[in-house]
Amino acid sequence: MFNNLKGLVKKEGTNKSCRSDCGSTDGRVSYSRFLGESERTDADIAFERRTSSVQLQPTSSVTSNHGRINDITESNSDSNVFQNKSPTSKETDNVKLLKCTNPFGELDDSDCGSVMSSTFRLSTETSDIQSRCQRVYQMARNYKIKYQQLVEAYKVMESERNNLQQLLASHQTKTSKSVDEMYKKLELDKQTKDELERDFRQLLLEKEEIIKSLRLQCDQQNINKLRSELADSKLSQAALQEQVQCLKAQFYNNSNTEETGIQNEFSNKLSVNTESNYIHHSNEIINNNNEQSNEIKSLSCQLEELNKKLADSEDIRTRLDKEVNELKSTLASTKSEINTTIISDNQLNNESINSELINLKSLNSELTIQLNDYQLKIEHLESIQIEQLKQINLMKSELNLSKTIKEENDHFKIYYDSLLNQIKQLKLNIFNLNNEKLIELYPIDVNDSINFNDLENFKLFIELLLHDTFKTIDELKLIHNNEINNLLNQFNELQSKCNDKQSIIDCLQSQLVISQSNEQNNYY
Repeated sequence: MFNNLKGLVKKEGTNKSCRSDCGSTDGRVSYSRFLGESERTDADIAFERRTSSVQLQPTSSVTSNHGRINDITESNSDSNVFQNKSPTSKETDNVKLLKCTNPFGELDDSDCGSVMSSTFRLSTETSDIQSRCQRVYQMARNYKIKYQQLVEAYKVMESERNNLQQLLASHQTKTSKSVDEMYKKLELDKQTKDELERDFRQLLLEKEEIIKSLRLQCDQQNINKLRSELADSKLSQAALQEQVQCLKAQFYNNSNTEETGIQNEFSNKLSVNTESNYIHHSNEIINNNNEQSNEIKSLSCQLEELNKKLADSEDIRTRLDKEVNELKSTLASTKSEINTTIISDNQLNNESINSELINLKSLNSELTIQLNDYQLKIEHLESIQIEQLKQINLMKSELNLSKTIKEENDHFKIYYDSLLNQIKQLKLNIFNLNNEKLIELYPIDVNDSINFNDLENFKLFIELLLHDTFKTIDELKLIHNNEINNLLNQFNELQSKCNDKQSIIDCLQSQLVISQSNEQNNYY
């Protein structure tokens, strides 16, 4: 709409040669062309009909320009073509329309300048124009302030978004580090468990080997003792038996010699030997017999002693056999006790290992569940991050739209400044006209009179122009207010979402801290 308005103002500024002979119709036509015929409302049409009833009388200066009517009609044809192109053009007006000069253009050799120069008497209209211009300027300043506030809010939102991104990145790194630490702890726990099992098995094998070696040593010692005792007893028995047999053989030999000696004595008695030899020989035999009897007595005592020793050795043997049997029974009982103790120790160790394994399995399952939960939470955070990126892209698009709106506002400000400059120039031109030029343009004679209808026409045109400008300014104000409200609503929504996400992140951090503390407690 601003571009159409600028184009119309430029076209009307270029057509400096056009003049208006009618009063109200010229104002209506210029206003309709200024609006572009597409922005006309029922109130504008009613205002045009009301102003069309006013008939103005041409002044003396205007009547001198009837020779230019042909040129004006030619330019009128171009304006009629422009009006026919508009989508809401109306063909109800049968009045001959003429182009009006640009009220903001140069004022040399123009009839409208003379009309405008007469408005310096109307101080009320100029004060109204000044107040309206001040209002428009104040509205523009308000727009500028609101725009600056919007830019500052956007900068704050961008800083918050960057902070949120940094927080997300830090939390992601923390979660990944915690997950890696959990995996490392699980691997270390598995390695320690395997090492403990290996050490326990090695200890069991070493204990079994030690027990076997001790058993073998005990058996060998007992067997060696028994063998040595049995060998000693057998040797002593064999020696005693040999001594007994020797003594028996000596006894039989002595008895045989005695018998032979007795027979010889009898033979000697019977023989004729001397008695002395016989007595001497008999004494010798008696002495020998006494000696042999003494030897036999001593041998019998020795046999009794040997028999006693044999009985004692047999008692010792029986006692040793009993001790061996007792040792065997004690060995069997110790074996059974050792086996029971080993079995009980093994059972206790197995139970402790099983309990540790169950605890480790439960810890592993809990850790896997926590890892799955963390993975789900990480995926949820990634989805939230993707949504935030989408929202950021939307915000960027909205910012681009706001930039375009800013550019349009800048163009509008430039155009508004140009309008203000033109109005100021117009006011200066109106108030700087001297009396000589007024006399030249409006010669006051007795017969001539000033045509105040031209002044009313120009005043109506200015009012319509200001009405249109204020209308466009109000529309732009509504549009900008709506856009600002939408942006503020979106900013509030994004801020609430960011707060929700921050609360979620805080909850996740607390859960991570709790889980880490629980894991450390379970580990210790």
